[in-house]
Amino acid sequence: MEEYYGNKNIKVLELGGAGVSTKFLKAKFSNWVIDNYCNDLRKKDWDIKDDSYDLVISMEVVEHLSDVNQENFEWNASFQYSGLTNCLQESNRVLKNTGRMFLTTPNALSNIIFYKMIIEDIPHQYVPHVREYT
Repeated sequence: MEEYYGNKNIKVLELGGAGVSTKFLKAKFSNWVIDNYCNDLRKKDWDIKDDSYDLVISMEVVEHLSDVNQENFEWNASFQYSGLTNCLQESNRVLKNTGRMFLTTPNALSNIIFYKMIIEDIPHQYVPHVREYT
């Protein structure tokens, strides 16, 4: 992020609510204006204008997104990625044409995941994750 934006005056949308990452970003990039969006990220039509942000940040959030019509998480073999798809589409909509998205997620191919599969444990790093990605 520093390579692209440094401490320029930019408008940032952080998904998932204010937390440790928001505090870190505000301390490191004091000129950034950071808004947080913590409504249901799976839904379409966020209450945000098109082309509003220079940067959308999603750190350790998307692995919690279930399908749109799935209210309570239970293992779902027919997972359609509708919540993730809507979140990414809405993120793209609110980004300016020159904007970027910074997204992190736990690595589903990490050594700890392989170890858990070998010992026949649930292969999630953290049980409330709906899907973990590589």
